[in-house]
Amino acid sequence: MENNKNSIEILILRALAGEASAEEQGELRNRIERSEADRRLFDQYKLLWQIEPANAEKARINNALAWQKINEKINLIEGSEKKGTTHHQFGINLKYVYAVSGIAALLLLFIGVYMFISQPQTVPMLSHHTNMEVPDGPLVLPDGSVVYFNGTATLHYPEEFIHGERRVKLEGSAWFEIAPGKPFIVEIEQARVMILGTSFEIARKDLQLTRLSVLSGKVEFFAESGESMILQKNERVTFNKETKELDSETFDNLNFLAWKTGRLEYNEAPLTEVFYDLEQTYPVSIIFDEEIATYKLTARFINEKPEDIFKTLEMLFDLTIKEDNGHYLIKN
Repeated sequence: MENNKNSIEILILRALAGEASAEEQGELRNRIERSEADRRLFDQYKLLWQIEPANAEKARINNALAWQKINEKINLIEGSEKKGTTHHQFGINLKYVYAVSGIAALLLLFIGVYMFISQPQTVPMLSHHTNMEVPDGPLVLPDGSVVYFNGTATLHYPEEFIHGERRVKLEGSAWFEIAPGKPFIVEIEQARVMILGTSFEIARKDLQLTRLSVLSGKVEFFAESGESMILQKNERVTFNKETKELDSETFDNLNFLAWKTGRLEYNEAPLTEVFYDLEQTYPVSIIFDEEIATYKLTARFINEKPEDIFKTLEMLFDLTIKEDNGHYLIKN
């Protein structure tokens, strides 16, 4: 197992240093797609790679011990290669690879924070839960990032972000405003999102679909299936947990954020779009006649109650709308 661990560490370090060949990059990609442990190790090394020298002092690295461990790792690999065990064919002496690529210096930092990589975090975990009946205000995380929740949702997060890693787990829908700093990772079902400084929404549309919408900055979406996509301002991806497919699109209005902003704006929008937004913004369900779908609406609603919006639609289009405990039946 030790040999296998050394192999994945070397692949990760060579990739981060820009030294990996196309074959090595492919092998690393396959490893992190197949193994959750290898994927987490890659995420942790990637975060540590970006630690500034000023922060490195806080790791309290024991240089002599670190170098001893590095040499033990190198000698172990080279010794096993002499016995006929192949870990990875670099074609050159490993010590030379470390020296010319600067990986040895980075390994010094990694060994200095070895307890973080190899052992579970001891920071207490907290959970924040919201529901539809009792609207909740925004949650401010330990790093200053702010989270707004849409309906029933739960966020699991550490009492303190340590070792440069910012990682949380979301169940449900929420809008994130990320404070500048180290990469921020949001784990969701069958996927994860990695962010620098930005604002975005993760919305669980139903048990099958999850949607990520980016309003500013840059976000990378990773599906456990191996698919990934980088999104920027006004770009959106929808992840189908059943088919594992990612569908991307651009958006030109903020109606998907009406649950947070209270604003819905339309310019010749089909009523199907209006009804969809209403169902996403309020706890309502809508059934309507097919011919109504062709009607177009130009209007603006600001902090309106859903019943008032339906009354407006009823008058504008001469519709018959019946409501029963949040369920709306609309006929021509």
